[in-house]
Amino acid sequence: MSGFHRFLRAITRHYRLPFGDAWFNDRIDRFFRNREPQWLLAPAAGAWPTMELDLTQKLQRKFFYFPKLHGWYYGRLPFRAFLTERLTPGSTFLDIGSNVGFFSLLAARLVGPTGRVYSFEPDPDTCEALRRSAQANGYTHLRTHQLALSDEVGELTFYRAKDGTANSLVPEAQGREARYERTLKTPVTTLDKLVADGTIDPRGIKAIKVDVEGAEPRTVAGMLEALRAADYPAIWCEVRGPRGSTRAPNTFVPVRDTLATIGYRPYIWKAGERRPVVDADVVKRTDVLFERD
Repeated sequence: MSGFHRFLRAITRHYRLPFGDAWFNDRIDRFFRNREPQWLLAPAAGAWPTMELDLTQKLQRKFFYFPKLHGWYYGRLPFRAFLTERLTPGSTFLDIGSNVGFFSLLAARLVGPTGRVYSFEPDPDTCEALRRSAQANGYTHLRTHQLALSDEVGELTFYRAKDGTANSLVPEAQGREARYERTLKTPVTTLDKLVADGTIDPRGIKAIKVDVEGAEPRTVAGMLEALRAADYPAIWCEVRGPRGSTRAPNTFVPVRDTLATIGYRPYIWKAGERRPVVDADVVKRTDVLFERD
């Protein structure tokens, strides 16, 4: 069976149009339901790195079959250019909400074996894919953590989306609960604690990405002491305005206000240039760079 999937991928991996992958994935989904994990190595294609993926997981299967399409999409995002500009050999990067790890794997290549990448992903299947992908690429300096970062230590409910793209610690609004296929419990901790107990060395941290599907205010609230210890690295954070989400609108203001207490200011970054952000700039989902001047 694995030979059939590799043969099919040899055709689909060349597809680069920004539509059609979801339709194809939905059509073949019935062949993978209720099956044991089926891990296959997917060699790099275009900007998409080598990954080991479980074809029974809908999101991972989409990346397996259409790497050039998704590499084209992620490769054009400003954050990829930002990482390429900011990360150097020996530096450290934190990927909070890493998913399968496109940016974690990119960062691991940029910082090299003398650097460190710490990736945090609560979904067990997705985190396992990143762990395997790091091993397949020989990135022993990429450390995966199957947990969520928040403002408390313990265990929280994790809501798993049907398509795997928007898993979150935040429940959906009433009437939209069908977005999630199931819930599970995930361990949570704070970045402050990980730094305080020596799990993460704050020295050398150059950038932190926070993309946790609406839970960003709590994640940021749990890292203020760690940011001080790391000498205030750059934070690239997905935030939302009043029309940015049904489950977590208006996350920009609490994230901004929390980080402002230690001197951070919000900016839009593009092609090496940044401009200050005002509330009116954040209506839907927006990636905001927080830095101290």
